[in-house]
Amino acid sequence: MYALFYGLESISPAALHSALQAGSIQLLDMNARGRWEQAHVPGARHLAVEFGRADLPADSSTSLVFYCSNLLCRKAPDAARRARQRL
Repeated sequence: MYALFYGLESISPAALHSALQAGSIQLLDMNARGRWEQAHVPGARHLAVEFGRADLPADSSTSLVFYCSNLLCRKAPDAARRARQRL
C-alpha cells in the first residue's frame, strides 16, 4: 500500500525475515517510544519522528526498513522519504 501511494518500495514478511537473518538491513520502528518499549520487532531500533542524519547508519548503502503501527500511520513512509532525501 505504501508503495502505491508514496512511491516507496515494500518488502514482504518473508523477505524481511530473510534480510534480518542475513543482517543486511536496519529495521527502524517509528512508533512512540512507549509503544516501542512495550513491543517491537526483534532487532528493530526505535527512531524518533524528528531524526537527523546522525541517527541513520553511517554506511549509506545500508538498506533501511521503516515501520509503524498500522497501514494508516504516516510516520514510516514520511520517515523513509526524509531518509532518502538525507542520504
